[in-house]
Amino acid sequence: MAVAIKKRFNAQDELFGEIYRLGEGTRKYSLWTLIILPVVIIFPLVRLVFISPKFLSTYTQVSRGF
Repeated sequence: MAVAIKKRFNAQDELFGEIYRLGEGTRKYSLWTLIILPVVIIFPLVRLVFISPKFLSTYTQVSRGF
């Protein structure tokens, strides 16, 4: 009886180890997603807010013929 219980605990320990490993992989994936998201989407939008007025003023000056 004790041997069977010990085997079950060992099997569960291996499964918990695998679950932990997969969870760590998911955590790292989520971390890099949170790091890359601002660089790819948010920072360009902020730059667009500052660049658009300069571009529009230059564009209107050129269209008016200086």
